[in-house]
Amino acid sequence: MKKKIQAFDLKYWLLKIYVRFAIRQFYGKICIEGKENIPEDKNKAVIYAPNHQNALMDALLMLYLQPGSTVFLARADIFKKKKIAKILHFLKMLPIYRIRDGRDELDKNFDIFNQSVDVLRDGIPLCLMPEGKQSFRRSLLPLVKGMFRIAFQAQQEIQDKDVVIIPTGIDYTDYINSGADVVIRLGKPIEVKSYLPVYEESQPKGLNALRDDVSAAMAPLIQNIRSEKYYQEFYGLSTIADDMICEKDKQEKTPSNLLNARKKLTVSLDQAEIKDPEQTATLCELYNTYSSRLKSLKINHQTIQQPLSLIKIILKIAGLVVSFPLFFSGWIANCIPAYTPRLIVKKLKDDSFKSSFNFVLWLFLYLLYYIFSFCIIGFLYSWISGLAIIICMALSGKFAYFYSGWRRDLLCKIRHRTLNKKNQYELEEMSKNILKILSRII
Repeated sequence: MKKKIQAFDLKYWLLKIYVRFAIRQFYGKICIEGKENIPEDKNKAVIYAPNHQNALMDALLMLYLQPGSTVFLARADIFKKKKIAKILHFLKMLPIYRIRDGRDELDKNFDIFNQSVDVLRDGIPLCLMPEGKQSFRRSLLPLVKGMFRIAFQAQQEIQDKDVVIIPTGIDYTDYINSGADVVIRLGKPIEVKSYLPVYEESQPKGLNALRDDVSAAMAPLIQNIRSEKYYQEFYGLSTIADDMICEKDKQEKTPSNLLNARKKLTVSLDQAEIKDPEQTATLCELYNTYSSRLKSLKINHQTIQQPLSLIKIILKIAGLVVSFPLFFSGWIANCIPAYTPRLIVKKLKDDSFKSSFNFVLWLFLYLLYYIFSFCIIGFLYSWISGLAIIICMALSGKFAYFYSGWRRDLLCKIRHRTLNKKNQYELEEMSKNILKILSRII
């Protein structure tokens, strides 16, 4: 008898422990909100519905969220090669077929839907990306109906459980690079059984009603930029105004509050584009000029807002000089697993997969590198020495990572301070004008 995909697997469980640990190291702060919305009642069958903006990282963060097993449904084209399909099945992923895969392939969804129902019947959560495809943008796409067909089938077949869909929002401060902050928000569960009478009367009406309500519940959980014309400008403006909005609202600058600030400004900008298109066009033109100037001078908005005095710059330089030996030892000890993924990822043309490739390479290279180093040191000296040195390598490597960030920030502050007065005045005036207009829009 074929083993169920949701069945316990020791190898999978051990890998998941390591992946959860690695995710915690790869990202900066990971804020999870709304965990109380995950039903503790065993009579609830849970389907997670997260937005899909960052390839494999979205699924991995859902694994980080859920301590137990979770079964995922992913697009069928990535299962074409048998070896890859076997790996994906081990990772508890099932293929779901779309019209673009060919009409003949759609019949395979009957078996996939039945397996999905069986997963829910056994009390294992199911996770589907209801947008149906990835979007490397902070916008919610129209939802497709596959998830909702599974939800209704499950509710009809599982008489002793209530099927619920949990709208989920995932937000990254940076899609590609490590060290980014992540906010995961879980909305209120939506009970499928309340839509069942409409669905049994008219399947299209039931599917549309459930889909629309899930979409409406997902949208407030993320930064949802609706503008097509000014998408880049609206996102850029939100990142330079989030500090100002938090200060105005007297809120601490946590990842969650900064996301709320960006969401608040996004809504205001979307409305401004409709009500006052001329002012919006002027604002976006001013932002583009400001952004281009910052990029050409290799400085950032935060430096303009919070420049350092000469004394503070000197003290920071002294601190970097004193701690350089620790940085250098950490860099030497970790440069192979740290920089190899970056060199490989740079060659990828599609930005939307860079973070996933970077993480997977980083995940296995560090593990293999540390195991190899431990074995060599342990064989030459002692296993206790090997363990002690590996711990020191990891800690010094973490320090080297932070040191690099401090150095980049300080160089930015120094470049700003060495600008001539004309450039400083020009940038400060543009920054003030942008924030002044934004304060009127909010």
